[in-house]
Amino acid sequence: MVAELRSDYPNESAAIKGVAEKLGIGSTETLHKWVWQDQVDSARIHRLEACG
Repeated sequence: MVAELRSDYPNESAAIKGVAEKLGIGSTETLHKWVWQDQVDSARIHRLEACG
């Protein structure tokens, strides 16, 4: 959801804050960690696809 709405905000931190508020997530840090993990996982998939 953060990735889809990123362009609606001036930066990723603002997008994370906005999405956290919309979803009722009390800690933006929690959502930030989820976004970071998704980015790490996506990079892993891209590296695997490039190798194989």
